[in-house]
Order: sequence, then C-alpha cells, then structure tokens
Amino acid sequence: MLSEDGSEYRWNPADLVGLDIHRAERFIGEMGGRVASYHYRSSERKRFTVLEAREKSGESGAFDLILAGKNPVAHLPSIYQENDFLEQFLWICQHMQYEQIRILDRLHEYHTPQLAPKEFLHWIAGWFGMNNQGTQLEEETIRALLQKGLSLFNWRGTVKGLRMYLTITMGVEPRIHENDFPRDDFVILGEKSVNEVIRNQMAGNIPFFIVHFPVEIDYFNRAEKSRIASIIDQEKPAHAMFYISFEQREMKKQKGILIGEDQLL
Repeated sequence: MLSEDGSEYRWNPADLVGLDIHRAERFIGEMGGRVASYHYRSSERKRFTVLEAREKSGESGAFDLILAGKNPVAHLPSIYQENDFLEQFLWICQHMQYEQIRILDRLHEYHTPQLAPKEFLHWIAGWFGMNNQGTQLEEETIRALLQKGLSLFNWRGTVKGLRMYLTITMGVEPRIHENDFPRDDFVILGEKSVNEVIRNQMAGNIPFFIVHFPVEIDYFNRAEKSRIASIIDQEKPAHAMFYISFEQREMKKQKGILIGEDQLL
C-alpha cells in the first residue's frame, strides 16, 4: 500500500491501538493479514477498542488483539472487588459473553456474501441448494455464486440459470442447445458414438439438451469435467437428458510425398 506522498507505506501493530475492533479487522485484512485471537483487559476506554496488538509468534501476518472491556466484579459490593480469584473467575464469563456480543454486532455481515466468514458460506449455499457443490469450489467462486444466489434460484431449471451458474463456476460461458444437434463435429464426452444416440432421441421426441463449451476438451481436467456434469444434473429439469460437448481439436496439415496407400514420406 502507498502513502499519500506515493512512497510505500510501512505499518506496525501499534497503528491499530485506539481503533475499534471493526476498523482494526478491516485494516489488518487490507494489509493481507488476519486476526489470530482476541483477548480482553479492563479499561475505561470504549468496549472493543484496541489497547494492544501483537504479531503472533511463528505466524507471519497473524495478530493477537487486546481489547478494552469491563470486569463484572466492578458491579459487586466493594468487599468483593478486591478478591483476585473472583475477579479472574468473572473474567472467564465475561470473555465468553464478549465473544457472543462480537458475533451479534456483525450479524449482518454473515448474510452478505462478500463479508461472511468462510466457514459460514457453505451453510448459506445450502439455502439455495448449492451445498452439493460448495465443498468443491474455491471461496471466491462460492461468494460469486451467492452474490447471484437469488437470481440463480429464480432461474433454476432454465437455460439462463444454467448458463449463469456454469459461467460463474467454470469461468467459460457455454452455449446451450435445446432438442437440437447443430453440428456433427462436436466432441461429446469424448465419444463420437454418442452422436447417433442423440439423433435417435431427436427422432423419438425425447427432451434433451447439449451444453457446449467453446474450448477443447482438454481445457478442463477430469475433476472439473465431473463438476460440470454434477452441476448440470443438479440444475436441470428432472425429466430432461443432457450431453456436454467441446470444440473439436484442429487437425494439423502435414506435407509429404505419398509412396503407397498407407505410407507417407
């Protein structure tokens, strides 16, 4: 990050002191770091103000934050306020309460795809029926899907919805042909014999569609091809059959002298 005069900005954990917890977390995230743990200390400062920040030993970019809090012992009669055991015991309860308060304070972020904690994403994905794919996708892809979650849910089972889903997850926009077999030179699941099966389905008016990716079949690895099939099976109408096709690999022309029926020099 650059400072206002254009030079490289160098920061240290002391820059976090005095910030509220949300600003401190955002600042650490912008610097490419993360918060490893939270601790609390009695202070007259506003609750959850950063009192101290320490870089976690052995973990680059991870920080332990010391936050302002108040020990409940202050609300007890004065005779108990000087009891060290009681003070430490009540801090345990207060720490647990503060952890819950921190979650409640940012509850709105849990329902915002770009801000929700990573471990919460799969649960949100389940609301839109994406839980079968959630564990196979990268975090940013899941967030992008959830950003379009309502649209994908409304268009589920349609060409538009399937195209949108595959474009987000695979990074390539496919063409979808319903009950149509537009070309003979498609590579469909790596098997040319599938072509005849499709023609028979067309003759028998069996509903089917072809999802064609404008890339060669080797563009995706085996796991990605399996993911494509799984997504289509999940999003398609239950009664329809489907096939996946790719661009035919271009044949390279060779120059030579024919010296026999099966020999080329």
